[in-house]
Amino acid sequence: MDILQHTFGRYQNEKVTEITLVNDNGVEVSCLTMGAIWHRFAVPEDDGTKKNLLLSFDGIDDYYSNNQNICKSIGRVAGRIKDASYDLNGKHYQLPANENGNTLHGGPNGFSTLNWNYSTSISKNGISVIFQRKIDQEMDGFPGNILATIIYYVEQQ
Repeated sequence: MDILQHTFGRYQNEKVTEITLVNDNGVEVSCLTMGAIWHRFAVPEDDGTKKNLLLSFDGIDDYYSNNQNICKSIGRVAGRIKDASYDLNGKHYQLPANENGNTLHGGPNGFSTLNWNYSTSISKNGISVIFQRKIDQEMDGFPGNILATIIYYVEQQ
């Protein structure tokens, strides 16, 4: 098992790191710190090559130059919040809109827009990359502060 790390590029003046987890069977999972993107899921082919099973892009800018959320982490909410607002327990909440007056997939400052902190781990059963980010309500417009954690894990078999 191995964990490889290298600079994938820069996005909005921030360094983007690619972390690749490789198990002893040659299965590779690569993730990017920007957006906690699941970049590659490569499996060995019979001819010795590796086949990526995910729709991926060659550069970080390509992930953000379209309106798709391909392989990006989504949060605080997945889907649309109509009119970028909701009522809860007698209180009205207004959220930032990013899609025709609605809040889509966490809004304009959702999980996919953040460059995440990370750590890695190797155990006898597998390898992982753990992305973590403290998100204050001032950052994304949702009420309350959270500590979000996203874990990608490759089991050793």
